[in-house]
Amino acid sequence: MNIELEAKVKVPDHNAVLERLAAVNAQPLDTVTQVDIYYDFSDGRLLNADSGLRIRYEAKDSSATTVLCYKGPRQAGPFKKREELETQVSNLESLKTILDRLDFVIRLTIEKKRQHWRMNNCLICLDTVKELGCFIEIEGPDESTIRQVLGQLDLTGLEYLRYGYARMMSEHLTRNQSGR
Repeated sequence: MNIELEAKVKVPDHNAVLERLAAVNAQPLDTVTQVDIYYDFSDGRLLNADSGLRIRYEAKDSSATTVLCYKGPRQAGPFKKREELETQVSNLESLKTILDRLDFVIRLTIEKKRQHWRMNNCLICLDTVKELGCFIEIEGPDESTIRQVLGQLDLTGLEYLRYGYARMMSEHLTRNQSGR
């Protein structure tokens, strides 16, 4: 079983973290644009089971990839931890048609710019999410390693978000529709 373990924090911008990444000699990898399309059955059973189904379209330079991802229910712990199964897809339009035929509906779409970095066996993502702002995700092999990287990047005093962008965007859209 593939388990995703990550710490996610909201930041006002990426400037301080970029300075810390340079200071600790983290390895810059790439910058990509991602469009995440979240699906559920029309009766909402994935959301009700604290699970998700996502198509991620990722563009970098002149290349693009599409990945289908299932995320299982969140598990206990201080960081976001859940089963994650992914597979690359060669035909995005066919996949969308298949999901439509199986009674899946699009629940929301999230656009972001993501910078990837590598440090201490962790993948560090600096995300700028349209409508939500700036975030740092640190995905690693265990809680101890993630905590070490958080410390090196001076992020230990921030609240760790145990939920994903889909939930944040859904709540954001609900607030905006209700006028709050």
